[in-house]
Amino acid sequence: MEFVIFLAGIVVLTGLGMYLAWPRDADIDPDEYRAESTRASRRKGQA
Repeated sequence: MEFVIFLAGIVVLTGLGMYLAWPRDADIDPDEYRAESTRASRRKGQA
C-alpha cells in the first residue's frame, strides 16, 4: 500500500511540475501560429 501512495506522489509531483513549466503563451494568435508552423515545415522541406 505504501508503494501505491509513493507512486501517486510521484504522479502528482510530476504533473504539478509539468503544469508549472508549461509555457503561458495562451494569447498567441492562431493565424500567426499556423503561419509560423507552415514556415517551419517549408524550411524542413528545403533542407
